[in-house]
Amino acid sequence: MSAAAFPPADFRSSKHLRKRARFLLEHPDLEIPTDIEFEIGVSPGKVFKTHKLFLALVSAVFQTLFYGSIELKEERVEIPDITPEAFQNLLHYAFTDDISGITMHNVMDTLYCAKKYMIDKLSRACRDYVQSHLTADCACDIFQQAQAIGESELATLALA
Repeated sequence: MSAAAFPPADFRSSKHLRKRARFLLEHPDLEIPTDIEFEIGVSPGKVFKTHKLFLALVSAVFQTLFYGSIELKEERVEIPDITPEAFQNLLHYAFTDDISGITMHNVMDTLYCAKKYMIDKLSRACRDYVQSHLTADCACDIFQQAQAIGESELATLALA
């Protein structure tokens, strides 16, 4: 392992798994190999290298995909209907339980991603974010996006 990639002394000694997981997510150059790649967005999409286990821990869809009876054999999964920013938010949440990357610009794409992979807590966080940050300037966009992904309550809120 190169000196640049060597983790700080407290990386493994932290009593918080989320802190260790965050370090793993933020330092893909560590010599801890990833076991899955996702190509996100329209081809050629952005490639994310990650760890199946963390995704399976937050999503029954990923658990079934990676460890179910019809286990995925490919090492790269193409997902053209999700934006890279939304998938980054999903990964960040899966590894850290943190939603600080959500903005009004990406919240509806992130909500779609969370719903697709049945990550209820992230879906709720996205809905709460919209409710607390909705303004007249973005109401029309939120209404259209909410209608497109079957979020009737958010659509109604945007009309109010």
